[in-house]
Amino acid sequence: MNSCRVCLKPCAANSLYKNRFFREKFQDILCMWLDPRRESSLVDVCKECETDVVEFYSFKHKCRDIIRGVEHPTPLIDDHDKISLPEDEHSSNALQSLLDNCAETVELSIETLESLNTDGKEGTGTAPKPKKAPKPRPKQSLGPSIKKRRFRFRTPEEILKEKMRPKRPIQRKTEAEKAMDPAEYKRYYFQKTMEKYKKTCEICGKRFPPDRLEGHMNGHRGLTPYKCGHCELQFNCKLNLRGHIQRMHVTGREVNCTLCGKQLSSEITLKKHMFAVHDEKKFQCTLCGLKILSKHSLQRHMNIHTQTRDYVCPHCGKAFYCQSVLTIHLRTHSGETPYTCNICPKNFIHRRIYVMHMQKLHPGEPLMQLNGAKALKETLMKKYHSGI
Repeated sequence: MNSCRVCLKPCAANSLYKNRFFREKFQDILCMWLDPRRESSLVDVCKECETDVVEFYSFKHKCRDIIRGVEHPTPLIDDHDKISLPEDEHSSNALQSLLDNCAETVELSIETLESLNTDGKEGTGTAPKPKKAPKPRPKQSLGPSIKKRRFRFRTPEEILKEKMRPKRPIQRKTEAEKAMDPAEYKRYYFQKTMEKYKKTCEICGKRFPPDRLEGHMNGHRGLTPYKCGHCELQFNCKLNLRGHIQRMHVTGREVNCTLCGKQLSSEITLKKHMFAVHDEKKFQCTLCGLKILSKHSLQRHMNIHTQTRDYVCPHCGKAFYCQSVLTIHLRTHSGETPYTCNICPKNFIHRRIYVMHMQKLHPGEPLMQLNGAKALKETLMKKYHSGI
């Protein structure tokens, strides 16, 4: 059993206080604002208190009409909310009869008493004279910064329309999107979403994410403002410098592969190792049957069968199907041998040949990671500045 909001006695649940019209009457009687949301437990009102509130609300407004001298007051309440009044409602004893029936004493102001007394004495019982209409005041011109504020009541439909969120457009999947597996569709949807945030390079017209555009523009200008504090390698992008430090110079975060036992420098390199070595090869070449990890690698592999060679050497004119193969070829013209054996005086152009040499002649010896990365970085920068 719930309790009444007015008398706090047990009553049946009716949520009457949530009714807007009843709540306005109750607040007009109390002369204070009450938020039903903060006191959600007291929303029920018993029948007796409901009748008292409605009658007192009607009594209060009829008293106001009589004091103002309104001969034909506009009804402010419904017909079923009216209370019984004396037959001569606007007679001289109407106000006194209403006040006598009131349980509490009401003190009227001096101005009200003077308006009720026609002879200057209290209790004469004469009807109040209607007041003269005030003279219209001359309109004052408002300044340019002052504007009249007009209050307009909004309909419930307008309030509901403001609170409702705009509906998102329904995007149907195409047949090609439905054929994708969940992992592939997740990558495709991410690229499709991020495409609208990319910015266009003013020089070459390519589109890049905002955090990559600065490094791309530095590449056009030939600037490498970001320098590594450990090996003094310079980078044109802040993100490239951060990745270099995490791969080469961060210690204490080594992890081992659970499948082959290989020790890797960080979680990022472990993820790349799992994808490159132990992940399932989902893509297969239709001509030679070779299984490949990614779709991009498959497209690059198909260039071998189609003899598509878009990467041309500026010195001898040879063309290659892949950028990395052209980078290795450029070392034959520059005479660079970035991979050096630390035991015997032999130098190598390709890292794979260097690794095979170390495994065959010097097993167990550590590989020179940093020197090879530094030489590779210098080779790529020279190739970039040459205009390839």
